[in-house]
Amino acid sequence: MNAIVRICWDICLLKRGPQVFPRSGILLGIMLLVYVLLDLYSGFLGGLYAWRALLGETLLDTAMLAAFCYLVLQCWNRRPRFNQTFVAMLGADSLLMCASLPLLSILHFDNQPLLQQLTSWMLLILFLWNIVVTAHILRHALDNARYAPILLAGPYQLLNFLVITLLFQGS
Repeated sequence: MNAIVRICWDICLLKRGPQVFPRSGILLGIMLLVYVLLDLYSGFLGGLYAWRALLGETLLDTAMLAAFCYLVLQCWNRRPRFNQTFVAMLGADSLLMCASLPLLSILHFDNQPLLQQLTSWMLLILFLWNIVVTAHILRHALDNARYAPILLAGPYQLLNFLVITLLFQGS
């Protein structure tokens, strides 16, 4: 497990691509479980306390990530790379979620507006870094496609954020 975390860390630092992962259904299942559990906890820290809403947000987020990955690879005729690419996206997103967990808990300090503002900026930086990492993973999966990865990763992350926010902000 330590090696998997190290590989995901290297992917987040743009040092490795998704091709370092084996095509393993077991690894995909483990990464999916880790991602779902972290996403549930992240939603809880973000203020989503109803279990139905938490589960709905997590399932929608995971389904959108899987569909995005599949559709992009399908469009470039790289569908056999789905397993490795999806594992890399789940792993990198999980590490970035771990980095955001303490920040999400700080947002609930009502008497510290300056701290909340600083935390919001740090969360924005993590969001932007997530776009860069997603584009990096896609660049490797699509055989160094020039501008397509960033032109796909940015709008996808923004759409994902907007859909989740609009559907679950009132829960």
